[in-house]
Amino acid sequence: MTDPEFEPVAVAIDEVASYCKRLGLGFWFETGQETPVTLLRFIEEVGLDNLGINLDPANLLMYGKGNPIDALHVFGKWVRSIHAKDGCPPTTGTELGPEVKVGTGFVRYPEFIPRLLDCGFAGDLTIEREIHDSEEQNRDIRDTVVYLQGLLDQLVPVVDAADAGDRERPHPGADHQRLRLDVRDAADAGISGHAVGHALELR
Repeated sequence: MTDPEFEPVAVAIDEVASYCKRLGLGFWFETGQETPVTLLRFIEEVGLDNLGINLDPANLLMYGKGNPIDALHVFGKWVRSIHAKDGCPPTTGTELGPEVKVGTGFVRYPEFIPRLLDCGFAGDLTIEREIHDSEEQNRDIRDTVVYLQGLLDQLVPVVDAADAGDRERPHPGADHQRLRLDVRDAADAGISGHAVGHALELR
């Protein structure tokens, strides 16, 4: 709260975000190198309605800045998109925690996704896998599509609740939303060993 760099950075963000607003654009922060509370403070300080957050839950863990499920309690209403990535906290004081395949790290997606819906989220889940082994990357991305689709299918049924009969009711935060899975073949997506995105859209 007393960092002398805070105010100058907030002024700079205000200038750029105001310009974006005049163009009809949003200005979104990506999580990682700030704590959730610091990020919320920037949003409140600048105070523009085109601000938002691209939540990378793995980044919060890998940088040792917070727990993504708890972070949703802090800034959940500002989340506009998700980088579906997984990771682990650091185990030394000099290195980031490792990134791992979605579902094998500390994000805890079976808890994270329902909490996200509770916050009213209706944006994209874009899969990231930032490794240089293209075969492993392709395999992990495909596995992640199946993994996330399975979680979302439990929460966002493809039938209307009124037609569900005795079937399990949808998650309260998922009423009237629909899932569109945009799956591109990883081999055709121009993989460079950095990241490939697949969008899971809640509509």
